[in-house]
Order: sequence, then structure tokens, then C-alpha cells
Amino acid sequence: MDLTLLYANKLEGEALSYAIQNKGYHIKLKHMDFRAQPPVSLHKSLFLIIDTNLLFQMNRSKIDRLFNFPDCILLLGRLSHLFWFFKFNYKSSGFISKKEEVHHFYTGLNELQRKKIFLSKKVISFIKKDNYSKQKVMFNHDLIQHLTKTELEIMSEITNRKTTQQIADNWHRSHHTINNHRKNISKKLNLNGIFGLTKFCFDKSNAIKTLISLYKNKETVDRLIENTQG
Repeated sequence: MDLTLLYANKLEGEALSYAIQNKGYHIKLKHMDFRAQPPVSLHKSLFLIIDTNLLFQMNRSKIDRLFNFPDCILLLGRLSHLFWFFKFNYKSSGFISKKEEVHHFYTGLNELQRKKIFLSKKVISFIKKDNYSKQKVMFNHDLIQHLTKTELEIMSEITNRKTTQQIADNWHRSHHTINNHRKNISKKLNLNGIFGLTKFCFDKSNAIKTLISLYKNKETVDRLIENTQG
């Protein structure tokens, strides 16, 4: 199997390739800095390992080309980048957190060859948590109560620099309704003022995207959990 590693950090990329080669895994590994070489040059028969940190450095057209790549994609990254797994329309074989043990990476490679969806132990453990626990992990912040899908979507709008009135107009809701949602969010997160909420949303934008993705893809998440029971 030909394997292409797309990495954001050269040192991390070299360390990962060294670990694979010294494990005796029989693959052909090719390093590639995606910023230097466009995705159109990738051979269609290759399997890709993508560092999700790299995707934040790419423009939309390059990412769109990756989405159309016909073979499996194994995503590497932090839990707060799990939304890429859903954004890739499940074409990816799996998602492994960088903080996990290396053996989960090798398990992921085996699943990659079988073209099965694979989420590693840390990820499965995370998505099994209840909403409150998921949000506490993602935000690294105590909550008085878990945030609803609507409240998370309003937080996402805030990260897009939308004002209360703009959100109200786009959602066909009253200014009063959206403002009440904002107050409830601030109360649940124990934040003070408009600036406090805005700063929190910007700081946690990737976590917000992930939590919304988990809500929107509940059936897939439930199926992944069911397949790992026992």
C-alpha cells in the first residue's frame, strides 16, 4: 500500500514516519508538505494520512479537491478537530487523536486497508459521553448546564462576527429571542458581558464546530458507538 502523509509540522511528520518504519510496518511512505505541493498532483491510488492542523492552512479550493479524493482518508488531530471527520462526508477511514498511544495509529492503518470507518479509543470514549461531559471536555470549562444545539449554533454565528440583529434577521427570529439565547449561554458558561461571550466563542470555535457536528450527525455517532460496544 502506498501511503502519503500530509503534515503541518515537519518535525511531527518526520517523527511519525520514523515510528512507522521502525515498527516494521510494510508501507511505502512519502512525505509531502501540502503548502508546497497542490493536491491535484496526488496519485489517485494513494491512501492519505492528513494532519487536520494542515487543513486550517489551506484555502477552500484545495480542501474541496481533497473531499473528492476517491480513496479512504485517515484524519489525525485533536478532539476539537473531529468536525473534519463529518465534513469529509465519512469518506475518511477514521480519526485518531494525536494524544493517543501509537498503537492506535497502527490499528487505524489496518482499518484503512480494509476501508472501514475507524475511530480510536480516545475518540470513541469522548463521543460516548453525555452532552454535558462532551462540552466540558471540549471547552475545558465548567458549565452550570449543558448548551443546546440552538445555543451552540448561535455561538457559531458569533464566531462569524454576526451581531444579535443579524442573527435574528437570518433566522427569522426577533431580536429579543436571540438576545435571550445569548443571556442563557452566558449564564450557563458563567461569563460576563458581550465581550466575555464573544471572546469565549472565538477561543473555542473549533470545539463549537465539533459539538454542532455531533448533534447534526447523531445517527452516525450512535452507530459508531453501537459498533464498539463490548
